[in-house]
Amino acid sequence: VCNACKKNGGICIVNDGYQEIEKKMKEADAIIVGSPVYFGSITGMLKTLFDRSRTLRVNWELKDKVCAAITVGATQHGGQEHTLQAIHAWALIHGMILVADSDPTAHFGGAAVAKQVDGEFKIDEWGLQTARS
Repeated sequence: VCNACKKNGGICIVNDGYQEIEKKMKEADAIIVGSPVYFGSITGMLKTLFDRSRTLRVNWELKDKVCAAITVGATQHGGQEHTLQAIHAWALIHGMILVADSDPTAHFGGAAVAKQVDGEFKIDEWGLQTARS
């Protein structure tokens, strides 16, 4: 960890395009984070974004923003809940408010299955319902 953002009041010394995403997260009232399941968890790119968002935690700039999580895996029980928990952990570390379900379908967030069979993607109605919930 370079700690430059901590020493510089939340400003990152790496200028690589993250600043545009950071600005959008600061301006947002709510953030919906989605990730496919990669080996049972979030993608490496999302983890990198989460790590870079340390700049926002220095001054608690995401505190009390609303956060929702959606994930898609290739199989049922393919790591969706673990992926949702990784997103929730990031949000809670920032002091964000997690969205809960409005009916008993999505206790942890939207979780769906997307798998191509014979050249077609099958619609996961239950997964879509968890996202709507």
